[in-house]
Order: sequence, then structure tokens, then C-alpha cells
Amino acid sequence: MEGTVFAVMAPADEEEIFSMYRRAAEKGRLDGSSHWNADYPDRETLREDLARGGVYGLKRRGRLLAVISAEGEDREITGCGAAWSPGQPWVLARLCVEPKSQGQGLARLLMERMIAEAKKEGLDTLQILAVPANAAANHLYASLGCRSLGPVRLWDTDFLAYEYPLGGNGSLLQMPENNAKMKTN
Repeated sequence: MEGTVFAVMAPADEEEIFSMYRRAAEKGRLDGSSHWNADYPDRETLREDLARGGVYGLKRRGRLLAVISAEGEDREITGCGAAWSPGQPWVLARLCVEPKSQGQGLARLLMERMIAEAKKEGLDTLQILAVPANAAANHLYASLGCRSLGPVRLWDTDFLAYEYPLGGNGSLLQMPENNAKMKTN
């Protein structure tokens, strides 16, 4: 992934991110892999994520390739019925890879960088939801070593809940060997 840069996205990136969301929503609608639609994710949610510095992304040669949002404890997600581990979580949401760049390991690379960020922040777990139809996301989370916590229902949508355990003060309990293969410059 030579030349790929990981960074916190800024409000100036809003249009590029939102356009990528729309392309990904359309692809997911066509292939049945996503619950995203014309109303979600919306600009208001993106603006809120950007305003709190909670959108992280990968760029190469100035072009946005992938983004994900992260925030502290989310009461709706925490209270969804999944058996989350105690401690300070980071809730990851809206993982999006540019449709033309999918299948190149960018989601894995972005997740690896998010795990490293969570570790630096001293967090205890990453909490993630994925729709069952999104085979690529579900495979990714399982291959990264996320614990499957089973099905949950939120916002009139069925999800699978995943948790990536981080040891106390963000030290990884287990890092699968294959995660060390990708690096960014």
C-alpha cells in the first residue's frame, strides 16, 4: 500500500466523503450487501462526525480511498443487548471503501490503523455492527480476531455485533499474524 496515508479527516473533506458514501450506498443497494440508502448516511451525521474529529481515512496521491467513523460510548449501541465487555469502548461505524477500490485490502488496512489508534488512546474495546448481508465486512471482522457477539436489532435493522478486545490501557490481547503484512508510508 505504498504511498497510502492514514489521517483524521477535516470538515473540508465533507463533499469527497459524502460523494463516496453515495457511490457505496448505490453499489450496496445493487448487490444487496448494504443497508445504506439515499437517507443514510446523511450529511448531518457526517458533519457531526467531522466536527468532533471522529472520521479517519486513507488517501493515496490526494485521493480518498476509505473512511470510518469512531466515537466513544454510544448508549444505543451499548444498550442494544450485545454482551459487550466492560471498560471504555470506541464505537466504529460507517466503514466505507471507494467502490472502485474495493477488494484491495483497504478496509483491513484502515481497521489495522484504527486498532493502533485505539491502542494509543488506551481504550479497552472496539465495538462494531455489520449487517448480515455484508459478507466482506463480516469476514474482515472475523479475520481480524473480533469476537462475534451475535445478532442485535437497532434502528429497524438487523446487525451482527462484533467486539475487538484490547487489553488494559489499549494493549492488544491478540493480534493475528496476517495483520502485520500491510504497512503505509
